[in-house]
Amino acid sequence: MADQLPAPFTTTAALAAGLTHRQIYASELTTLTRGVRTVAGSSRITDECRAVAQILPPACVFTGVTALRLLGTEVPWQLEKDDRIHVVAPRRGWRPQRLGVVAHFCAQRSLTTTEVDGVRLTSAAWTWLLLASALDVDVDAMVVLGDSMMRRGSAVETPAELEEAARSTWKMKGIATCREALPLVRPRTDSSMETRLRLLLVHAGLPCPDVNVEVLGSDGAFLALLDLAFARLKLALEYDGDLHRTDQGTWRSDVRRREVLRDQGWEVLVFTADDVLRRPDEVVRRVRRAYDRACRRTGLR
Repeated sequence: MADQLPAPFTTTAALAAGLTHRQIYASELTTLTRGVRTVAGSSRITDECRAVAQILPPACVFTGVTALRLLGTEVPWQLEKDDRIHVVAPRRGWRPQRLGVVAHFCAQRSLTTTEVDGVRLTSAAWTWLLLASALDVDVDAMVVLGDSMMRRGSAVETPAELEEAARSTWKMKGIATCREALPLVRPRTDSSMETRLRLLLVHAGLPCPDVNVEVLGSDGAFLALLDLAFARLKLALEYDGDLHRTDQGTWRSDVRRREVLRDQGWEVLVFTADDVLRRPDEVVRRVRRAYDRACRRTGLR
C-alpha cells in the first residue's frame, strides 16, 4: 500500500490508507518531523513542505532557506548546510515546537506571501528581509542575496518590491541593514562572485561599475555581454569561474570575445575567485590603475 501514498507522507494519512506501524516505520524511511515520513533523500523540497504543511498551524508559512529553495534562489554559503524546515507564524503562541522545524515569529502587518506549487511561503522580498538576522545583519551578504533574487533570466523579485517591503517594515531586527543594502543591489547579475567583485570596488571608493553591459560594434552587431564595465571609459571587468577554466569551448569563446573587445578599443581585466577572496587589495590596485588610464585615454571621469 506504500505506493498509494505520496512521499513524503503523514503518518495519519498512512494509517488511513491501511499501512501498519511496521510499514510506516520501516528502516528505508526517515522522519522529517514528528508525524511526517519519507524515503531518505528521495523527495523534493516542495513535496516535503506539502507534507509538513499538513501538521502545521494554518497561519504558518515557509520562510528562510526553505523559501529560497522553494523559489529556486541560490542559498547563501553561510546557510547552505541548513536543511531544516523554516516556518514563520504571526503570533508567538502559534509557533510549532517540532524537531526538524525552525519556527520564527513575525507580527509585521505588511508581511506578504506567495505560493509555489501549492506551497505557501513568504514572498521573495520578505524572505530577504527575514534572512537579515540569519546572515548576521551583514550588508554585503544582504546585497549578494538581493542580487541572487534578481538573476538575469530567473528573477523572483524586483528592486521596487524589495524597497517597498523595507519601507513598510518597522522595528524588526536587521531592517536598518536591509535599507543600507538596497542602494547597492543590482538586477540582472549572473553570479555571487560578480557581486562580491563589484562590492569590493565600491567599498574601496571606486565608482560602481555597470552590470551586464551589452557591447555593439560600429554596425550595430552584438559583440559581447560584459559582467561589469565602466562603459563610457571602455574598461571591462570580467569574472571567470571554474567553468571558464575547465570547459574548453567556454575558454576559447572568452579568448575570441576579449580579442574582439580589445580591437574595439576596450581594456579588459579578468579576475578569479582567488583574486577576489584572497587578494582583494591587488584587485583594487589593478582596477584603480586601469580606471585612471582609461580616464586619461578618454578625457572622461
